[in-house]
Amino acid sequence: MLRIDAEKFSFEPNAEFANNGFNANVKKELYRFPSIILMDISIILGHTKKSSWETLDSFSQQKRLPQYMLSALRFSLAAAVYIRLSAYLYHDSHDDRVSVTQLPKERQSRKVNQVSRRWFLSQGMFSTLFNKLLPLKFQLSKNFHGHIPSEEPGTIVIMWSKVNTHHYSGRSDEALCTLAEIGGGDPVNAINNIPHGEPVNEYALLTSEVLSHSGKKGMAVKLFQLLTEKTPSAIDESIKLVVAHALCGLGRYNEALMTDRKSVV
Repeated sequence: MLRIDAEKFSFEPNAEFANNGFNANVKKELYRFPSIILMDISIILGHTKKSSWETLDSFSQQKRLPQYMLSALRFSLAAAVYIRLSAYLYHDSHDDRVSVTQLPKERQSRKVNQVSRRWFLSQGMFSTLFNKLLPLKFQLSKNFHGHIPSEEPGTIVIMWSKVNTHHYSGRSDEALCTLAEIGGGDPVNAINNIPHGEPVNEYALLTSEVLSHSGKKGMAVKLFQLLTEKTPSAIDESIKLVVAHALCGLGRYNEALMTDRKSVV
């Protein structure tokens, strides 16, 4: 139950989310996750209270949950309440619509009402919230074996969560710096240090996008070459498109046309 509910939480930084202008419904996509997780944990531990806050306080006093989990749940619940109240005040009604950033200008004309009628969440709050939530989700959905994980998410999990959040909230330089930390100084090498058992293609796409968007187009091409040699199965159409754009940016148009054959000269 706990693992299944954790996996249901799909509102997280990704390309589809970014393409929609970072629009969200606070109640459905932010507030429910910590509330449902707390309810599941309460049932598992046989320890129910009237509210999520009472449950958190009780778990904290009795030390029944690891500190990293208490901290993540407390912050995410508080942030969701803050965001929800701010949206209500902005709309002057029970309206849960918020946005982190506006849609690209060329698409605003088609969705102007959707964009202009949302309360805007700061990128700093967005980044902090997801840097708490994503490692917690990973820990509950990937490492759950019939008990509540007591160990903290590994450093690599936390750092990749930061790359993901920074990138999709428009903080390309911070995403690049975190990639460099993961890769021991070389952002490209980060692909050799992903969480155990995770699909390489998802991390490869994220890495190639960060490199390309932060102006490191040559590194994006280098990553493609590395994948071609070592993990060709990780190369999909999305990665090839990112690399083709990077090659065009470098003036290497003929090579851009060759990416559909998974080879760069």
